[in-house]
Amino acid sequence: MYAGALAIVAGLLVLSLSGCGASSVSASPRATAPSTAPAARAASSPTVVIRNFKYQPKVITVSRGTTVTFANHDTTNHTVTADHGAFNLGNFNRGQSHRFRFTRAGTFTYHCSYHPFMHGTVIVR
Repeated sequence: MYAGALAIVAGLLVLSLSGCGASSVSASPRATAPSTAPAARAASSPTVVIRNFKYQPKVITVSRGTTVTFANHDTTNHTVTADHGAFNLGNFNRGQSHRFRFTRAGTFTYHCSYHPFMHGTVIVR
């Protein structure tokens, strides 16, 4: 009975995710236009959530070519700005998300321009 319920939940999850369209992303290491959809819709890509003045998770590891969604679930505006100029996703209003495709391998550290104590890292293999 438990396995049957689990199969139903998994099927509903697949159906709900299939209705989420993927927005186009650039092949160059540039940010895409900000999404006007709620941040929760970008569940198909790895997601870094901004909450309580922290990037969560603080470190994320992805494969080259992966698009990462950054979503602001905090009470104020933030940025996601690479420490060494690899990308700058600009301002994130509350509830807004931005996506970035990592096309090069490496370690990319970033911070919030408004709150310099906030730091995160994307490791691309």
